[in-house]
Amino acid sequence: MQNELLVIPHVNVSLCRYNRLCSELLKASPSPALRACWKVAQRHSQLAKDLFNASFVSCWTELEAPQQDELIWSLEQALTVPDLPEISQTVLNLAEFMEHCDKGPLPIDPVRLGDQAIICRAYAKALHYKETEFLKNPTVPVLESLISINNKLGQKEAATGLLEWGGKNLKDLKVHERWYEKLHDWEKALKIYEAKSKDSPDDPEIALGRMRCLENLGEWSDLHTVAEAQWAVAEDPTKMRMSRMAAAAALGRQDWIAMAKYVQLLPRESQDGAFYRAVLCVHRQQWTEAQELIDLTRDLLDTEVTSLSLESYQRAYPTMVAVQMLAELEEVIEFKLLPERQPVVKEMWWKRLQSCQRVVEDWQRIMNVRSVVISPQTDQRTWLKYASLCRNSGRLHLSHRTLVEILGVDPSKNLDHPLPTEHPQATFAYCKHLWTAEQKTTAFDQLQFFVRKFLHPRTLQLAREAQGNKEDKAKAQQFEEMGKLLARCYHKLGHWQENIQVRPQLNPILVLF
Repeated sequence: MQNELLVIPHVNVSLCRYNRLCSELLKASPSPALRACWKVAQRHSQLAKDLFNASFVSCWTELEAPQQDELIWSLEQALTVPDLPEISQTVLNLAEFMEHCDKGPLPIDPVRLGDQAIICRAYAKALHYKETEFLKNPTVPVLESLISINNKLGQKEAATGLLEWGGKNLKDLKVHERWYEKLHDWEKALKIYEAKSKDSPDDPEIALGRMRCLENLGEWSDLHTVAEAQWAVAEDPTKMRMSRMAAAAALGRQDWIAMAKYVQLLPRESQDGAFYRAVLCVHRQQWTEAQELIDLTRDLLDTEVTSLSLESYQRAYPTMVAVQMLAELEEVIEFKLLPERQPVVKEMWWKRLQSCQRVVEDWQRIMNVRSVVISPQTDQRTWLKYASLCRNSGRLHLSHRTLVEILGVDPSKNLDHPLPTEHPQATFAYCKHLWTAEQKTTAFDQLQFFVRKFLHPRTLQLAREAQGNKEDKAKAQQFEEMGKLLARCYHKLGHWQENIQVRPQLNPILVLF
């Protein structure tokens, strides 16, 4: 058993040998209870994996010091084996287990465990090790890692607190734009990058920083402009780093010629390379090749999903969004090939989106795939929901851009004129956008004018038409939807008037309600 332990954790370790190690540890354990599980594990291999930590600790105490040293060296080698996240996760879980028992801790450098946990995206474990490292030696690189880890764990308050602490206590700390990126404060980071780009317009790092910010802000046109400007002067390594973001911008703009140019620099065997090639094949109606590329991307994601699911569902969620995007890309093919299935697919997409977490970036990725076959004007319900999410998340620029795409014009260029009424739901959404953007008086006036001059008369007209032809179900449904919108508008006007008046008068507010 001891020889088996020493052979297993080499760089060429395989899952087959890992399974054998789990079984041999049970068989050689000095614990009668664990040994009794060995025969069961021969038929059910998962049992040996579940008992790996306990059986390892029981055998660990039986080894001599030189054997323990050699075993630790082997475990350190196994920890860093690429493309085998299950092995790395096993070693990380073992280290955590031994910290909580009287036989531990496992004598592996916590710095190494923390770095590997970040690579495996085991962020909860990485946070523990980096916090330990920070308490011993609070350096700038460790602080930066902690900010990044807390942000990935959704603990933005902790990340912000660390940044403030660093500014007060670390003299050599220089807060720069990359830190704002890690805090997802894309607008502030973009302002810094743009200021620097005026002094160094050809600096590739500044250009890449601008592109990262523009991608997360959903500014596809600006991102495409930066990519085109830098593409002519950038060297090949920089082009390869730019290509994924440039391809995303081309997809957002439906610029298929530019997308084909950028995708050429993405390796076909990478997740991004296979995915964007699949999107291009769907656009070109190359169905067989598109399906092959979708399957390839799914295979490449399998390793990542396996690694993250061992940590938690929350850690694996962004990767699951990528899996959903592949499923919807297959449904895009169905949408194109079977027109009779389009209403069913659209309704399925709507219901599925309601189950997604309310994260702007995730919705943006999903809806970019759907935009291959559906425009904002033809799927207003979904895009208005997305605009609402952006508005409630403080992403007002994205909310404004989405509403402009639906309305077909940019009302902000001339707010002295009434808002367009061709799409009433979008008009109401734009009024709410103005209110959130602190243009409260303008929002109230525009919504009040919209209700009095268009929505209320239009609702009365539909009511008469529905009453005159009761068999026309389409008219009845249109009247019902317009009536609901009218009620929502009056309700919102009542709240807004109460908010903007210094001394609210009861009668005008009650009239609106």
